[in-house]
Parts: sequence; structure tokens; C-alpha cells
Amino acid sequence: MLAIPVCAGERAAVRVASAGPLSRTRPAPRRSRWSAARYPYAIRAGVGALIRLDRYQAEFAPVADQLAWADHRQSPEASRPIARAICAADPASSAVAALAAQLAASHTALMPMSALEATADALEVPNPWLAPSASLIAARDLDIPVDRATGQSAFLAGQPAERRERLRSCAQHKADMNRRLHELGARFLAASATPAFGVMPGSGLHLELALLHRAGLSPREALAAATSNYADVYGWRDVGRIERGRRADVVILDADPRLDVSALDHIHTVVFRGAVLDRARLPPRPAPAGR
Repeated sequence: MLAIPVCAGERAAVRVASAGPLSRTRPAPRRSRWSAARYPYAIRAGVGALIRLDRYQAEFAPVADQLAWADHRQSPEASRPIARAICAADPASSAVAALAAQLAASHTALMPMSALEATADALEVPNPWLAPSASLIAARDLDIPVDRATGQSAFLAGQPAERRERLRSCAQHKADMNRRLHELGARFLAASATPAFGVMPGSGLHLELALLHRAGLSPREALAAATSNYADVYGWRDVGRIERGRRADVVILDADPRLDVSALDHIHTVVFRGAVLDRARLPPRPAPAGR
């Protein structure tokens, strides 16, 4: 058996977004609005993470298109040039190398939320309804949930056939871009973007780690993206590692995720706040009426 800390990222995202203050041992992440500064300036300012691959890869679009999009984020006319530029960006370009070099020399990490696009655009991902944790989830709690029986993306199914192929091709291109950024030294943080496009709590994070591994991270690096990288990037001293003085939130596995990230699905015991969690007593979500 192997013990690992509970993912800092999924819990941190809720904590940062809440109205209450952060703990003294966990300083607030430095955040920057995309419309206020381009990513190189945000990195220089010391932000902890650049969030969503379809956002930070917009840095490779022409500056005029970036500015138009920043001023009119909800406008399809402003977003289309950005989307086309992202899908056509060359991973071998000097712009990609420059951003990766700046990231490698900084404390800023990338948080791609790849599970969102992989689920929405059907990039060979498992049906999340087959995960054991799905018994705790109701479809009404998810944004555009996938088909329960087939796992088919409801978003993709609603697109014309030609557009479906373009979306899937572009999604794969963005994943390949992440691979190149990792090769050039960028560091990653894992977060699933649940409940967007049907990504589920729990299994969505496992999918995110699998996608990071697919993008070139070793199993150990993918695991660190969900645990110790958060402690390192944000200077948090209460989560991210199993050490004296940190929170006793631990998952004990029957296999070694440092060798294969799929080991995360083989959970033996969960320790939360120092107490063993009886998962068998967790109540399943009631099925909607008529189903």
C-alpha cells in the first residue's frame, strides 16, 4: 500500500473562491485578470498559476486579436480569431519557446484543466458515470453532463459533423502544445474544472492526472501536480505533503501511482482530518424522478 496526500488543488479552488478568509498558513494566491495584463507580465508579477489551456495558449495569437478579445470576452466575433490562432499555433515557434523559458525560470505554473476539453470534445476519455464516485453525483449538479449510458459528450453531439471534427482536432492540438511546454520546462498544477461539460468531482481529477501523463508528465510529475506543486507554488504549509504539522488528509492506495497514475482508482482507505472515512456509509444521491 502507498499513502499520498489528498489533492490540494480541488480543495484549494473552493477555499479561494469562498467568502471566508484563508488560513494564516495558506497565503492567498496572487491572481490577475486576463484583460488587465498579458501573460508574460502576469508571470513577472508573480501570479501562481495561468488557468485553462484555452486561455494561456491565447498568448500565441496576434496581439491585436488578444486585445479585441480582452475587451469583448462574450463576443463570438472577438473569440473566433483567438480560437483559430490557438488551433494553428506552431509548438516549435519562438513564441512558445519564449513563454516556456519564462515559466521555467519563474514560480508560475500552468493549470490546463484538460479534463474539461477532453470531456467536451471526446478525446478518448472514459465514461465518468462508470466511476464508483458517480453514485454520489446527480446529473442536475453538472453542466452539460455526458450521456449516462454511452459517455457521449452532449456538447459535441449538438455540433454539426464538420465542426465536431474541427473541435476534436483543435483540442488535440492544444494537448500537444502542453506537451511541448512541459518539454521546455513548464510546471503544472492539476485541477479538473468540475462540473463544467459533465466533468465530475473526484473522477474528474483522476482524469486530469491521466491527461497530464498523456501530455508527457511522468506519473510522479502528474501526482506532484495535484499535491506538492501546490505547496511549492503558493507556499502553503498545511497541505500538499505528508509531513508533521500538515493536515492529516491522506489517501491510501493498493497500488503505486508513481508507476502508473491509474493506481489512483485503487483506493483502500481515506483519512480526512485525521480520521478514517467510512466510504460505505456515504449516502448515494437519489435518482431523478421517473428514472
